[in-house]
Amino acid sequence: MLRKFYGMQARQEIYSDYLGHIWLLEFYLENGKFIFPPLFYLSVELFSKLLIPFVSPKVFAAGVILAAFTLLKFTLIYRYLIQNTQGQFFIMALLSLGLMLFFPYYLFQFEGPYWYMGKFTPTVWHNCTSTFVWPFSFLLFWEAQKWLDDQKKSRWYLMALWALLILLSKPSFLFAFIPVFPLMAYIKQKKLNAKTILFSSVLFLGLLGLREMIYLNSLDELIYLRNEKHSVIWLPFAVYQLYAESPILEFLASFAFLLLAFGLLGKSLLQKAEVQFALLLSLVSLLVYLLLAEEGYRFPDANFYWQIPISLSILYLVIIKNTWMDFRQKQDSKPALVSYGILLLGFMGHVASGVQYLHHYIATKSYL
Repeated sequence: MLRKFYGMQARQEIYSDYLGHIWLLEFYLENGKFIFPPLFYLSVELFSKLLIPFVSPKVFAAGVILAAFTLLKFTLIYRYLIQNTQGQFFIMALLSLGLMLFFPYYLFQFEGPYWYMGKFTPTVWHNCTSTFVWPFSFLLFWEAQKWLDDQKKSRWYLMALWALLILLSKPSFLFAFIPVFPLMAYIKQKKLNAKTILFSSVLFLGLLGLREMIYLNSLDELIYLRNEKHSVIWLPFAVYQLYAESPILEFLASFAFLLLAFGLLGKSLLQKAEVQFALLLSLVSLLVYLLLAEEGYRFPDANFYWQIPISLSILYLVIIKNTWMDFRQKQDSKPALVSYGILLLGFMGHVASGVQYLHHYIATKSYL
């Protein structure tokens, strides 16, 4: 399935941005430079060297990498869910698949031309760098959560590794992680933690350095054929308004499961540190997108959106895990079964919408 899907993207039968990224890679290399952040492009370039017999080795290499990282995402979701679930392997596999397909509700006659734009989704199929960076982002969250629980010194090495890989791949998730990690440490420990502040400060400096490498690259002006200044500006809701068609309906379609989960089980869920962590990451991710923008030709690209799918996918994952664990303890309670049944129906609605979106994506050849 993944081979066929990414093959369709490679043949331009459906839209994907990874062919554009390959063109950028070749353009930069021809001009003696490399793109920042470089890790996805470097992976494609190195892997393509092993595929010389193929007509388009870079295209094939990118497709293989994306398929592998999609499988890695499924594997990580499954491994996270299978913890403390008493061997419910098949159910955890189904839930993992459901989370891979999870998408805002389809609005039927109220659905405008944009099924994706204007909504807030945990699942992105067309953006190659988001697919590439998701495993690193989740592993950083997972390791940070473990550190918040046990504060083992050895965890800092893995956190530093995952953070570095994110910085070199697509730094969007760090926009939320940098402020939230010290805040979570404060919530857990009831005091400021110097190590988390230092860690986030170093990551912030890394973001600033990467920003300079990206914005000062003169090749961008040749690509866009414009000579405009570009910088990060405070411009609340400006980018969101470009694509939002029915803000209230799209909000409800995007967050129906969260509204159900916190409405029915909020008291239990909000006691869990990992839920608090993921919820704060999602809230900050949304704030960054809604309040900030890039001035100039990057403005309509909505580059402050990409932390949202990562953070939301993590939030849905931790909610599903904790809901399942609570269900195992309370499955003999009829009132609790009603709540879990409603939540399951809400989850299935999002999964069905994800299947419908994929069908729409393939049929129309547009991710919008």
